[in-house]
Amino acid sequence: MLAVAVLGTAVVVGPWLARVAVRLAARDDAVLPTPLRTGVMTAAFAALRAPERFGNVLSQSGSFWWMNGTEFDVGAEWLTRRYALAPELPVRFYVEVGLQEWALLGPTRHFRDVLEAKGYDLDYAEYNGGHDALCWRGGIADGLASLCEMWNRS
Repeated sequence: MLAVAVLGTAVVVGPWLARVAVRLAARDDAVLPTPLRTGVMTAAFAALRAPERFGNVLSQSGSFWWMNGTEFDVGAEWLTRRYALAPELPVRFYVEVGLQEWALLGPTRHFRDVLEAKGYDLDYAEYNGGHDALCWRGGIADGLASLCEMWNRS
């Protein structure tokens, strides 16, 4: 078994991830940040700023609604706007959100729409659940499998 740290939580995964790790080690763009919530913003921002280093983003319940400190929410979804204005970058995304995550669903769909319009390599999933670690546990496996499959397509 192989243990992977996700936001300080040890997640034990099967031997299939060992094969994934070998594939990751052979790539320059292999850093795969996999945080939750506001940490997703950091991962997506890192990919925007340094796509040669952070070529893959696995987003679970990302806080894409986040404001940049401006009054009256004019800064809401600031990272989505940054991606809309930037040229397409060599970054792959796996994005998932729960249908019961009322504050995250709309902004995450908007982020998805921007990525699709820009032509990003993207897998998107919605699950019938809320802001729940049990949902994320299965989603991380789906996200890793998806991003590795994307590498085979490129």
